[in-house]
Amino acid sequence: MSEIFANLRIAMGGDTVDGVQSITAVADSNGPNGPYTTNLQSTRDGKLFFEQLRDGQRPFQAWISGKEGLGTGQSGDKVALGSHHVAMIKSHDFQMIPINFQQRYDGVEIQETCEFNGANCHKVQFTDEMGQVCHAYFDVETHLWAGMTLTNSLKQDGSIVTIAINNWQKVDGVLLPQSITATDEAGDFHLQFKTITLNTVDEKIFT
Repeated sequence: MSEIFANLRIAMGGDTVDGVQSITAVADSNGPNGPYTTNLQSTRDGKLFFEQLRDGQRPFQAWISGKEGLGTGQSGDKVALGSHHVAMIKSHDFQMIPINFQQRYDGVEIQETCEFNGANCHKVQFTDEMGQVCHAYFDVETHLWAGMTLTNSLKQDGSIVTIAINNWQKVDGVLLPQSITATDEAGDFHLQFKTITLNTVDEKIFT
């Protein structure tokens, strides 16, 4: 188990990864309901600012700290988010997930090797924030995180969300996910991160 994550760290940049304390990322996104922009500001210790912008609509914003969060309600005021919504939003933290995977999730254990998104992968089982058993996949050849399958936290029917990492980008010596496809029963959601910066998050955004 430790070998998988040790190899992941090396593949992502080795000691350089240890210097990543925060990540700011902006993605051009497209889904079944059309285009939108996704903004993420994430810290290594579990805080996340999440924003979705759609033309002609009020922005949705969320502030997550650990397992708790606030989001903008219909009036624009901050309201408490339920645990299901917090888990859903945290699953968008694509650049930070491979950095602190073992600290983020419980019950991590290696399973069989299998194919995922066209690659031969180590399959790793883990428990998400809702206590649901999920799986992550790590490319046997490149050692990078290939993606994961999660129980859809917003549904009560056991439906699955599949997250596939399509491309990586080197940012200041650290390889990070740059192109992602998330698929649920509604269809495919494509995210192309046009900017990714390290250690630029202003902690005031969480206050």
